[in-house]
Amino acid sequence: MVQIALIQNDLYSRLGIVPSKSILVTGSTGVGKSHLINAVLSSARIQSFRVNALSLALWLYKMDQLGNSITDDTMCPLRKAINRARSSSPAVVILEDLHIVSDDLAGVEVDFGLCISRISSEIKRMADDSCVIATCRETEKLPVAFKRRGPDAIFQTQIMLEVPSSSTRKSIAKELLTAASYLLDSSDPSIANLKGDAVHQYSHRIAEVTPGFVARDIKNLITRASAHARLRRMNDTNLENITEQLQELKLSSSNNFPPLSWSQDFLKVLNCINASQAVDTGFDMSKTDLKWENIGGYEKVKSKLKTLVINPFENPQAYQRLKVKPPSGILLYGPSGCGKTLLAKTLGSNSPMNFISVNGNKIFSKYLGESEATVRRIFELARKLAPCIIFFDEIDILGVRREWSEDGASGVNERVLSTLLNEMDGVAEQKGVIVIGSTNRPEKLDDALLRPGRLDQHIYVPMPSHEDRAAILDSLLSRITSNVDVTRVANVTDGLSPADLVVLIREAKYLLMRGNDPDLAVLEWKHIAAALSGALKGPLTEAFV
Repeated sequence: MVQIALIQNDLYSRLGIVPSKSILVTGSTGVGKSHLINAVLSSARIQSFRVNALSLALWLYKMDQLGNSITDDTMCPLRKAINRARSSSPAVVILEDLHIVSDDLAGVEVDFGLCISRISSEIKRMADDSCVIATCRETEKLPVAFKRRGPDAIFQTQIMLEVPSSSTRKSIAKELLTAASYLLDSSDPSIANLKGDAVHQYSHRIAEVTPGFVARDIKNLITRASAHARLRRMNDTNLENITEQLQELKLSSSNNFPPLSWSQDFLKVLNCINASQAVDTGFDMSKTDLKWENIGGYEKVKSKLKTLVINPFENPQAYQRLKVKPPSGILLYGPSGCGKTLLAKTLGSNSPMNFISVNGNKIFSKYLGESEATVRRIFELARKLAPCIIFFDEIDILGVRREWSEDGASGVNERVLSTLLNEMDGVAEQKGVIVIGSTNRPEKLDDALLRPGRLDQHIYVPMPSHEDRAAILDSLLSRITSNVDVTRVANVTDGLSPADLVVLIREAKYLLMRGNDPDLAVLEWKHIAAALSGALKGPLTEAFV
């Protein structure tokens, strides 16, 4: 487009088409906007002149502070860049970080109307063999004038760079790894079962475990994995000849780089890296070290969660072949303390999908419209990070049945519920985002939230059975020295929830530590019995579920 518009613009003239003199390229940080522009201009051998939107905003601010006494427009940063482009045509002016020109530019009181007008007038001054390419990170914060489309729009062409798909991430990783293919450890058991050479194997694995990652994140992953490999080799060195081995690890001597291992390097650093758009979002996106084997009991619930959430991600071909649509929403419901939140977070921690955890109480704001905006931001972030799980803890706070709303709050509740329903409808139409909600008050949920395409899969998390209690107790006691018969404890703890069992074992440990050496003490039945005598056993039933 740029090459034809600038170098072969006579083609446009013959066809009666006005060449585009302004292009807006949008996309998340690190997605590759600058890299794409540089590659296009380099291949077409077109000069470029850069100006940052911040420098333009600050120049206008300075003009305002001086009472508009600066009348020499040639000092305007954008004007200077355009003049240089006109004298060096064909050339391109790159206006970087246009999202800065928004109403939330903190600390700088700029007349944004003047800023928009200035950019518009300067673009109109562009010669036929030059154009402006602007880059922007967050289009939703741009003034409406910049987002307007049509022949009279400020930016005649708008290009959106999406977060890379799995196949695109694989291509990016393959390009980055090709130059260092000799460093990849093809004998690593984690990749040995994959077809192709080491570059293909590693790029395939990287694409699998990096949903939501952009090009910069993938490059960062490979760089940090390389650094980890060098540190790992240094930790294995013999102190007697440390000087010689450090000499071998100099970055200049690439032949002495240690081999990169998937399990020892990539997986180690992967836990320390988040996708760029996941940083500073204000939402909990952390993944813990929770494992399925650490959760005792509830095997049917765990199996169903894996089937509904992980299977469609790992085997999409089967769903496409059978024309089965993966679920877009799951409701976990049951009595308090039965591990609904723990199950959801363990699912997120053991899934290759991204995970956003939201507490219903944190959504509401005292500012008008802010609660609805928060819901929209959550789903927008999930779509960028797809495949992604959104977990709403205590979803009954957001999806309360409309007739249950208290006077004075019903307006906010209904607006939030309406926004949530609209966003969930969007999830149902798209792929890669699944919503999980948990509640111990399912009767308070609005019926619209439970319709097909929304939270249409319902999983009951009951009070633990005798078998579940024994498995939970076995998991809790496996971390300490004990000679307690878990079956005996399970026999006398009917009516206790998993949370109650955790408290029971904790109290037994407190009793054990009194007057004993913690390193030598062994937990026995007498400690459990003493702790149990003070435990509260409430008659919890399914009646309210």
